[in-house]
Amino acid sequence: MTPEEAAQRLAADPGRTALCCDFDGTLAPIVDDPADSALPEGTREALWLLARRLGRVALVSGRPAGFLLERAAIEGIALYGLYGLEEAEADGTVRPHPDVAPWEDAVGEAKAWLATELDGHPGIVIEDKGRSVAVHWRHALDHARAELIVGVTVDTIAEATGLTAEPGKLVAELRPPVPVDKGDVVARVAADAAVVAYAGDDRGDIPAFAAARRRGGIAIGVDHGVETADEVRAACDVLLDGVAAFGTWLDGLAARLAP
Repeated sequence: MTPEEAAQRLAADPGRTALCCDFDGTLAPIVDDPADSALPEGTREALWLLARRLGRVALVSGRPAGFLLERAAIEGIALYGLYGLEEAEADGTVRPHPDVAPWEDAVGEAKAWLATELDGHPGIVIEDKGRSVAVHWRHALDHARAELIVGVTVDTIAEATGLTAEPGKLVAELRPPVPVDKGDVVARVAADAAVVAYAGDDRGDIPAFAAARRRGGIAIGVDHGVETADEVRAACDVLLDGVAAFGTWLDGLAARLAP
């Protein structure tokens, strides 16, 4: 399937179309410091327009829902954080999955343990996500060595605490072992849709790609070259070359739906 064909399918019956997107690496460029991630203004405008033309639009991210509220709150767009463990309400509050609460102490223990074990390792950055914690090594001079150090540490903590270790693009995460993923969110968002598309770029997006395809929908991958895992590409119907290309595709879809 070509990007043009994907846009045509979504535009055929817009009121019954659901579009779900990841945030980092899909809508927002990947940056060295996760705190600096931001939605490009042109992409924000395209999403605003699409929210008024399509049946459902949702952002489904590994970031906390509170982060999405700060960086990507757009009227008419649903926000889901931590792979579906959090949902932003219309009043700006965040509703966590009810099964997350019993794991708060384990997450706190993991954060302290990571800080102790990884302190002094150049280029390794710990990101406190509230109800989960991530470790990035994009800054490290030797990615392979940093990945080994982080992987051993994260696996040890996961085994000791019962938390789930989630691999990603130059990142590993520890989160509550609640059986919810991005695919569950896509299935819920698209429950009444005639067609659904999901756009993402990392391993955590694979369940969402699968959920879209199970409904006869479209899996759109945002390719980042050597950083993109082969299994991500294999899970997609359409591949776009980076965040800028996906932003251009969104612009085109919005223009196609203009009155």
